[in-house]
Amino acid sequence: MDRSVLIVRLGALGDLVHALPAVAALRNAWPESRIDWLVDARYRALLDLVPIVDRVIVLGSPETSLAGLVRSLRRERYDTAIDLQGLIKS
Repeated sequence: MDRSVLIVRLGALGDLVHALPAVAALRNAWPESRIDWLVDARYRALLDLVPIVDRVIVLGSPETSLAGLVRSLRRERYDTAIDLQGLIKS
């Protein structure tokens, strides 16, 4: 079964690095799944280097408003969303 998973971990740099093993475990458990990661624009370059992530979704990009981003995420209809941020912001 193909799953779609949204990881929410916006920043900081060290926290993103510490979240990578959890995402790697998801990829290992569900190799056929699509894994997208919502991240703050400042850290996109790091996640662009991570091959276990299928798509990096950027919060705060100049071309997308917050309302547009929320609409886009809702349209995706993810099977699972994992909030590794744990803050009201995420």
